[in-house]
This record gives sequence, structure tokens and C-alpha cells, in this order.
Amino acid sequence: MPGDTLSIVANYYSVGKKSVAATLQMVIENENGRSIKMRWPLLNGAVDGDLIIPDSLPLGKYTISFAVQQKFFRIYGTVNPPIRTDMLTTNLLTAKGEWLSADTPVEPDGSFVIRNWLFEKDATLIFSRKKKVSADLDIKINAWLDSSYQPAALATRQFYVGTPPIALRIDSSGSGLLTDASKFNDSVNLLPGVTITAKLKSKADKFNETYSSGLFQSMNERVFDFMSEDSDVMGYTSVLSYLQGRVAGLTITMQPDGNMGATWRGSAVSFFIDEMRAEPDQMNTLNPADIAIVKVYPPPFYGGFGGSGGGIAVYTRRGEYVAKTGNRHVFRIKGYTPVQTVLYFK
Repeated sequence: MPGDTLSIVANYYSVGKKSVAATLQMVIENENGRSIKMRWPLLNGAVDGDLIIPDSLPLGKYTISFAVQQKFFRIYGTVNPPIRTDMLTTNLLTAKGEWLSADTPVEPDGSFVIRNWLFEKDATLIFSRKKKVSADLDIKINAWLDSSYQPAALATRQFYVGTPPIALRIDSSGSGLLTDASKFNDSVNLLPGVTITAKLKSKADKFNETYSSGLFQSMNERVFDFMSEDSDVMGYTSVLSYLQGRVAGLTITMQPDGNMGATWRGSAVSFFIDEMRAEPDQMNTLNPADIAIVKVYPPPFYGGFGGSGGGIAVYTRRGEYVAKTGNRHVFRIKGYTPVQTVLYFK
């Protein structure tokens, strides 16, 4: 019933092995053909997760198709052209705000592999050279979970939201769910002619509307467009160096470790990358060419700790806003679906 939780337990054992680390791919589809894709990690051949059924989910029959992808999360990458180094520094900023760092070996032909990382939702992946700004890196990646594969095992299960005999009330034409006709009126009232004046939205405006959410949306912030052809961001080595002297009350300082920091009228500033908490040194690893917009929030900013010192939120390019030319070393990648997920269709 709406409001209930559906528990799913899956076990998979490959031939000759007691247990494996694999990926359980799931496609949940309703009777109208709308579907959602999910993927859970199979650790030691098992996963136990929950689908929370919200009150807003339509009544009816749902089908879950399961497929096992034998390999765990991995990334295949290539540095083009091959660089004169056998190691890259790989940083991963997760949706939980965790900052994971590792050294990634690079083969002579420029290829590398990252194996067996476990993280939920989307994350920002950043490659860099040892102790060097990565403006000269051009990298291509292929995330294994997003590639095609031959399923090692398949299964299908069905469930109803609502009591099955009355869950769906199909009308006589068979076109769909019954609708209360009293909510509609056959008569049409036309509005008198009006003149509409619109302002053409910039890339930054569209990006902000698409990717800003929660506390980061519709606030008294100042937005800096790093995608505009008129922007001079390419002359700066970091976000903070670009902001220096551009915002009243914001002070950019050099820290003892050589990284830049920031305060707002004497209070510490909170930093965010793609709306996830970050540290000042993490801000300095970002190449301005890979940034879409930067939003600066005057105090009090309640998204930070204490809220007294303001906030700086950096949004990396993604989707249609990824730069078509130049170097590439920052990526937005998709991890596993949380094993406790609210089921909804976009």
C-alpha cells in the first residue's frame, strides 16, 4: 500500500565461487510504460535493500527486472596524448561530502583503470598531476556500470500498489485510468491579446535553474558566469584567485600550506563543490575551464556551519555545458543507488 516499504533480498553465487562482488541492475516499470533504472552493489554475493512506496505513487501493477553484472564499479581511462608520468592523483568528491584520494598508475600508452570504488549517487571525479595544476590534461573515461554487458543472471518480479483487483480502474475504451470528468469543462475561454516581453536567458541562467537545488536556490547570491565568451577566467589558476577583489566584504588569504582561503567580514566561509561540502584545498584543485558557474552567498548563509560567514558554491560543467574544446580532467560520474530508496518516476 502507499506509504509501505518493499524489501528486496537478492543472492548471487557464480559457478565455482562461494560469493562475488558484483552489481545488481534493476529496471522498475509501471503499466503505462514509465520506468526507472537502479543499481545496487552485491557484496559477498548478496544485497538487502528497501524501496519506499510514497503516497504519491500511482496505484497499479509494477514489474521489476533484475540483471547481474558480474563486475563491480570500475573506470577505464586514457590520457591523450600520453603524458610523461606513470601516476595520476585521483580525487573523488561523493554526494555525502566525502573526499577520497588515490594514486592511479598510468601505462606507457596513457591508459589506466580504477577498480572497485563504492559510492552512492553522483560524484565529481578530478584527475591531476602530482603537485601541478592539471590544465594540460586531456582525459577520456568510460565507467563500466554505464557500458553494455552480458547479464550473468536474470529474474523478474511483480508487485501491486493497492489491492490487485481494484488497483486499476480502466475505462470502457481501455485508454487508461478513470478520470473525474467533472474536473474538466468543455467550454474554452480565451484571454484577450497581450504583449509578452522576455529576456533571453544566458547559459549561466539556464544552468543555475537546472542544477541548483535546496538551500542553494533562489537566495540573495551573486552568480559568476565561467562559460561566457566574455569571461576572463582563463587568466586565473583557481576559483579563489578569480574572486579576489570582486566581492565586497569577501577576503581571500594565502594559507600557511600554500593554498588560498577565504573569510567574510572576519568569519570563515563555507565551500561547496556541486552542492557538496568541500575544503579550501579542494577548491584550488579545480581548473576554471571545467567550471560552469560560481555562486557567492553573503552572510548569513544557512547552508554552512553556523551560517555567519557566507558561502562559495562551485558548479562543474556537465551535460550540454561541457566544454567542446580544451583539456578535460573533471567528470561527473554516477555511482550506486542507495539501498534504501524512495520509488518515484520523473
